[in-house]
Amino acid sequence: MLYSGSELDAASAIYVMVPGALTPVSFFDPAKRIVEEGAATIFYRLPGLDGLPLDHQVEVESAADNIAGLLNAYPDKPIKLIGYSLGGAILISTASRLQHKNVKVAAISTAVEHGGGYETTLRAMADLTGAAIRAASFDRRQVWREYYRTLLFGRAGLKDKDRRQQADEIWRQEKTRIVYPEGDMPDAHSKNLRRWSLPEGYAAPSARIRIYAGAEDPVFSTAQTHKFADKIGAERVVIYEGHGHLLPISKPDVYDDVAAFFEDVPL
Repeated sequence: MLYSGSELDAASAIYVMVPGALTPVSFFDPAKRIVEEGAATIFYRLPGLDGLPLDHQVEVESAADNIAGLLNAYPDKPIKLIGYSLGGAILISTASRLQHKNVKVAAISTAVEHGGGYETTLRAMADLTGAAIRAASFDRRQVWREYYRTLLFGRAGLKDKDRRQQADEIWRQEKTRIVYPEGDMPDAHSKNLRRWSLPEGYAAPSARIRIYAGAEDPVFSTAQTHKFADKIGAERVVIYEGHGHLLPISKPDVYDDVAAFFEDVPL
């Protein structure tokens, strides 16, 4: 985790941001603007990124234990958690370990149990095959560029000329930060997620949980998301029409909605 102990000691509130697979902490750069004055921020790093060696696999429950262990040293501070994809699952589990009176979780494009299981696997296989056909190549990076369009705006976006142009512009802006699914990194980030489910006897935490998802998310469908939301006791699922899995990139003002949630401003 990246944080300053002295800042945590003095903070009026603590924000924790956990990225998704193949996602460096810089993914949250646009979210820094919503951190309230006087608050401290903790960033959770994934193996192989942000200076960490690729020497272990992310385990959802272990990550939640580590984060909660740090936060429980500050029992009187408001806790505001922002998780993207894999990070959503980690922070939902983290929330169940906290005794704080004021905990809010914003889970964006959150991963669901078993990483979506066979439904997600089949969609990914079909979408990657389609990307390879459009790219007229099996080169991993060329295929990933095509798949990136699907991640941004879903399958429907592939048929929309304006969305395709927007996807191309986003790619040009983001391509230097793209982490490709190469080597051992995909398994290091996601293998445990594919086995993960909420612990037996799981009880919804007292934390307030809100989920933000794209209606065209090709990774975790809205049906999967709503089912998971019911199980974890989420108070609301906010769906954005026309957007896919990379919601914070295709619609960066999602963080304004997260800030409103944290500040109890009606959406």
